[in-house]
Amino acid sequence: GETDSLQGLWKSDGYGYIFEVKGDELSVFDVTKNSFIPNFTGNNVDQTPGDGEEDFAATNPSSGVGVFDFKIKSTTDDDVKIFDPGGDSTEITLQSIDEKPSVSEQPTSNDPLTNFDVFWDTFAENYAAFPLKDVDWQAVREEYRSQVTSETTPEQLFEILSSAVEPLNDAHTSITAEDIGKTFSGEKDNTDYEALAQKTEQIKGITDQYLAEPLQSWGNGNISYGKLDSGAGYLRIDSFGEYTDSGKFSDDLAELNTALDTIFSQPEQPENLVIDLRLNLGGSDELGLEIASRLTDEPYLAYTKIARNDPNDSSQFTDPQSVTVQPNDKPGFMGDVTLLTSRYSVSAAETFTQGLIGREEDVVRVGETTQGVYSDVLGKTLPNGWTVGLGNELFLTEEGETFETVGIPADVQVPVFTDEDLASGRDSAIEKTEEILTAKS
Repeated sequence: GETDSLQGLWKSDGYGYIFEVKGDELSVFDVTKNSFIPNFTGNNVDQTPGDGEEDFAATNPSSGVGVFDFKIKSTTDDDVKIFDPGGDSTEITLQSIDEKPSVSEQPTSNDPLTNFDVFWDTFAENYAAFPLKDVDWQAVREEYRSQVTSETTPEQLFEILSSAVEPLNDAHTSITAEDIGKTFSGEKDNTDYEALAQKTEQIKGITDQYLAEPLQSWGNGNISYGKLDSGAGYLRIDSFGEYTDSGKFSDDLAELNTALDTIFSQPEQPENLVIDLRLNLGGSDELGLEIASRLTDEPYLAYTKIARNDPNDSSQFTDPQSVTVQPNDKPGFMGDVTLLTSRYSVSAAETFTQGLIGREEDVVRVGETTQGVYSDVLGKTLPNGWTVGLGNELFLTEEGETFETVGIPADVQVPVFTDEDLASGRDSAIEKTEEILTAKS
C-alpha cells in the first residue's frame, strides 16, 4: 500500500528537513551542515486508503500552532513524495534517501556557542533575501560569535542573536525563547506594531465615519463589510485567518465563504469595491486566493514561488511553483476594485495584493507601499528548544521580479495613519479614494 512506500527517510528540496516514517509515526528533523535536531512529530490518521494521499496530524511543530493537519502525496516516482502543509500554497518535494546525514550520528550539543552556530547556519543555509539586503552575514558571524562564551547566559544569548538578525529589518524573522519568556520580531524602521495596536480602535472609529451604514462583520471581527458614502462597497479584511476559535484552516475557509456569499449576494451590488488591507498583518495565502477567485471570471497567474535549496549558494532555488487564481462559481464581484494598503499590510496581505495585479478588471492601489515580506515563515528549532522564524521563499511576478524587501508600491501614494490625520479625525486614503471614484463616475 501507499503507507509501505512512505516508510523510511526523505529529504526535502530546500527547507532543511529530513522526514522519517516508521509505521504510522512520522518524525521531522531540522538539518544544517553542523546540526540535526528534532522539529515535530506526526501520526498517520488517513481514513481514505488508495487515494494517493496520506493524511497526518502533527503536534508541537515549531510554527507555533498547536495541531496542524497536512498530507504527503504520492507521485509517479516511488522515490519522490510531495509534502503539502495545508493552509498555504506551498508544496515541498521529498526525495527518498538511504541514510541520515553523518551529522546525525551524535546529538547536537546544547551549549551557547553551538546554539549560536546553529542559528547562524540556519540563516546562512535557508534565508532567501540575502542578495536583496545590505547585510554581510559572514561579517555578522565574526562580530557576534566572539561575544559568546561557555558562560553566556540564556538572556545574554537571546540579546546577541536578536542583535545579529535585527539589521535584516525583516518582519518574518523571529526568535521565541519560551524558557526565559522572551520573543524577538524583526521590523522595518518605519513600522511599530505595538504603537499600531494601541491606535487600531481609534483608526477604525475614524474610518467608520465615511460609511453610509454600519459595518456587518464575520470571522471574529476580522472581515467587515459596508458601503461608503459614495455608494462603493467597502470590504475591510484585518487578517487572513483567526476567523474561528478552532484555529483550523478548513473552519476559517468556511467562515470566509459564508461572509463572501452574504456580501456578494446582496440585491444592490455596487459598481465599485474598496478593499481595505491597511491593518492586515497577514495569515494564510490560501484565504487571499479564495477572495481573489470571487473577483474574476478568467483564470490568471497570481505569482510563482521558489525556495532556496542550496545551503552554500543563495542564488540557487527550487523549480518555480505557479499559483493560479481560478474563477469561482460562487457569488462574486467583477467591477473595478480599489485596494487600500499601508506599511502594515504584511505577508498574506501582500501576496493577496500581488495576486490581484494580473486581474483583468482594474485594480487601483491607494495608500502606502506594503511591508515587503512574502515567504511562508520557515520555523526552525535550536538545540536549547528556542524556535526561530525566517523567510526561505521568494514570490515572483510573471516577469520574474520579486517585491521581497521593497514591497508593492501604491499607484496613488497617500500617507496612512499619520498623527495629523488621527488628531483631526480624518482618513486621507478614504478621502482620496472617494475623490477618484467620484471623478470616474
